[in-house]
Amino acid sequence: MNFRHFYILLFLPFGLLAQKPLNPPAPTGPQSIVEILNSDIQDGVNLKDMQNVTFRGNVIFRHQGVMMSTDLAIQNRTLNTVEAFGNIKINQGDTLTIVGDTLFYEGNSRIATIWGKSVILRDKKVTLRTQKVIYNMANGMAYYPVHGRIQQDSSTLTSNTGYYNTNTKYFNYIGDVEVLNPKFVLCTDTMDYDTHTKRAIFKAFTTITGETGVLTAEKGWYNIQTKESYFNGRSQVEHEKYILIGDTLQYDNANDFGWAKGNAVFVSKTDSLISVGDAMYRDGKAGWTRVIGSTISQYYSGGKPSLLASDSLRIIEKPKQDTTSKAPEKEDIQWIIAQGGVKLYREDVQGIADSLIYNALDSTIGYYQDPVLWHKRNQIKADSIEVFLKNQKLERMELIKNCFIIEQDTLLNFNQIKGRMMTARFDDSSRIEQIHISGNAESKYFILDDTQKIVGLDLTQCASMKFIFLRDELEDIHFYGDVDSRLVPPGEITLTESRFEDFKYRIEEKPSKEKILSLKLGQLLQEQLLKYLRTESLEDPVLTRASVE
Repeated sequence: MNFRHFYILLFLPFGLLAQKPLNPPAPTGPQSIVEILNSDIQDGVNLKDMQNVTFRGNVIFRHQGVMMSTDLAIQNRTLNTVEAFGNIKINQGDTLTIVGDTLFYEGNSRIATIWGKSVILRDKKVTLRTQKVIYNMANGMAYYPVHGRIQQDSSTLTSNTGYYNTNTKYFNYIGDVEVLNPKFVLCTDTMDYDTHTKRAIFKAFTTITGETGVLTAEKGWYNIQTKESYFNGRSQVEHEKYILIGDTLQYDNANDFGWAKGNAVFVSKTDSLISVGDAMYRDGKAGWTRVIGSTISQYYSGGKPSLLASDSLRIIEKPKQDTTSKAPEKEDIQWIIAQGGVKLYREDVQGIADSLIYNALDSTIGYYQDPVLWHKRNQIKADSIEVFLKNQKLERMELIKNCFIIEQDTLLNFNQIKGRMMTARFDDSSRIEQIHISGNAESKYFILDDTQKIVGLDLTQCASMKFIFLRDELEDIHFYGDVDSRLVPPGEITLTESRFEDFKYRIEEKPSKEKILSLKLGQLLQEQLLKYLRTESLEDPVLTRASVE
């Protein structure tokens, strides 16, 4: 019998004819009976008890504006449910479709459960493929309790389970979440995703592997389209050329720009540099990194590790010559600029200043604003000091204005030289070979005999003078111009006469490795040194493990 001849019978008050279920589902909204629009065959019509009606072939039914079709459907009008089998298709407006093999639909709650070898949910934003979807038509929330795969644009996302709000276009993924994109792979355990903003929000440990590096974080967000990210908790960006770590980290992968705050760490892989500070800013395209607040760095090159502490630090890289090459160049750093409370420790020289500039291209270090250096028994001071290195060893120093060198001899006497300008030259073992003083040269020098007894105090003034040393011992002195010199006998030497008026021995300010590492972030630096020591992360070891421990 054709279904259309009995269409009116389907709208009799079946609730009066059928037995009321013992536990009917609680209604969640305005109730209406599922409407059957078409079928080729109807079975199981029972005028006495019309609880179940079976429809076969081209079955189409509708409920509150949602169209559903199938090969076979069993409708229970008392419970207001439909079970459907074969070629399930659900259309909600012109934006969302769901296809599968089996359907159970609860009309009162408007919840549809779809099973199948391939259940596919599509809307204008995404395509979800799984084997089971529970879809609440009342609030637009879709849930897949089994493994699912979502396709959007060029990204494929998989997870064990997940939720999708078809109204807000917002996803929540749970369990073994993975996003595959031609330019990156994201892995986490729990993630939310806004298809409008393309922002992925995660609350568990996450890794994002891109073309040039890896991001890791405990929680935060990542924009799949713009490649911008913001991380909370201990987070890290590992680029092919550097590593950036912080308690809070923001990074723009597309523009290679980011900042880290809270126990921040910067590691330059190509230059064996590790810096720590309160915060860091990195602009990879412009080629600079800025470290601020309690900064400590260790820079390793040519066998001479240097410890550098300051209030702030700027690292400037060489301009990129070949933009087509992706391989990192060796020694990319061109300038290191430290400002405020500068303290430097090298094995051969130590120093303090208000600012320091290291030029890696010509191996020079400039100390400015009240700089003081210590080299073996010598304290060296001037308005500014330029140190020139050769093969990372001391070659010479240029002292400019108000130059003053104090040397403490074996008897703890203070030999002193002053002048307008000074040049100190060093041998291959970083020992002073000669000091040349030009302009208002003055010296106070204790003369010792072979038994190391004081012969007298030599006081000399002239236009310029040159001191010649051999293996750290004074060998000869040359005086130029009008010379005013006298020798004070040992018994007549007074403290006032033995020291220049502006004499100040500042040995207590001399930096040491222990002093620098005892600063606020010294422990953090040591931890990072141990972490990257003798690994592929750095070209050379920075400190020996014994010296760090």
